[in-house]
Amino acid sequence: MLNLKQSLQQIISPRMLMVYILGFVSGFPLAFTASTLQAWLTTSNVSLFSIGLLTLVGLPYSYKFIWAPLLDRYKIPLPLLTHKRKSWIVVFQLLLAGALLFLSKTQPQQQLWLVGCVGLFIATVSASMDVVIDAYRTEYLTGDERGIGAASFTFAYRLAMLVSGGVGLIYVDHHGWPSFFVLCALIMLVGAFVVCFLAKTKEQHDVSGNFIASLINPFKQFLTRKQALTILLFIACYKFAEGYILSLATTFFLNKIHLSLTQVGVLFKTVSFAGVIVGAYLGGVLLPKIGLYKSLMYFGVFQASTCLLYVLLAVVGHGYALTAVTVGLETMSSGMSTTALMVYFMSLCDKRYTGTQFAIFTAVMVIGRVVSGPIAGVVVINYGWAWMFFSGFVISFPALYMLKKLRASIES
Repeated sequence: MLNLKQSLQQIISPRMLMVYILGFVSGFPLAFTASTLQAWLTTSNVSLFSIGLLTLVGLPYSYKFIWAPLLDRYKIPLPLLTHKRKSWIVVFQLLLAGALLFLSKTQPQQQLWLVGCVGLFIATVSASMDVVIDAYRTEYLTGDERGIGAASFTFAYRLAMLVSGGVGLIYVDHHGWPSFFVLCALIMLVGAFVVCFLAKTKEQHDVSGNFIASLINPFKQFLTRKQALTILLFIACYKFAEGYILSLATTFFLNKIHLSLTQVGVLFKTVSFAGVIVGAYLGGVLLPKIGLYKSLMYFGVFQASTCLLYVLLAVVGHGYALTAVTVGLETMSSGMSTTALMVYFMSLCDKRYTGTQFAIFTAVMVIGRVVSGPIAGVVVINYGWAWMFFSGFVISFPALYMLKKLRASIES
């Protein structure tokens, strides 16, 4: 069990530097298929319908587990780079750099279909790189490092998204889109160079069977273990309430609380960012002290309780200070619960299929985020904002009940 001093030493240790690098490398491309792409298309006067349609380029992040077994089994032969995970990351970085350089020469209004294809390519390569990076850090981190490692990865990941998204838009405002894409391509190339010098992990390979077996074995290995379906159901439900109450959060802040766009922007870019990072590190420090099961339980209860703050906000109906406190505590609870959940994913992975199984768990985790929006909208229309947030509190507890059923396997 680590004390506070040892936890702080881990945060700034040379071993954790690799986690920061991988987190930045992983998070940097994500904004290109989300906020940055939308901003580019909007400033290029592309129709709202087309912008909405092109949000679909982000779908590969949800389906990356389909081709993840190939990344677990096969290696790209690169000169002087024999490590399987590192070789994939370097190739993906080079492909992303090439795609961004290509975008710097395109005009969205005249070549929208081409921009869409490149955006889909970037999302597919980025999602594939996430598979490898998740496997790499799972193999790299020891049991005592996983809590701080998950928090450090979250920090670097979010920082990279802030750089390529928010800070990137400021750069564009002064230097234009082509220059921005060239600069981002150079950052990718630097990332590829740095990855070459990262530490090697101890890789385990499953070379049994044929090509078809390599696709099936990761799923078979997990689904045949005890309580496999309960584990998947718990993962799907643990973050459901969070996705449910946040699915209409921007609309709630604008229409119910009557905040300005600037105020909402400040909430998400400062308060939300700080809350997630503080929560992630707090969760990482507490996790070794209280154990994984108690962390999942206590952080889950904290996460559920923040729904009641939204209920209070909906009843009061105004107040920027109360809104900031609510967002801060909610994102802090999110950072804590996410850290514990990521550590749980690492503990579940079979070392032979780390990339695939981690991808399965993350795909199941986001199911709630996908289906919760329409449900929340129906509840708001029929019962109002306060009841919607209160129902989010109530639906948090089935996941905690399932967690109790899994206690023995988590603590073993």
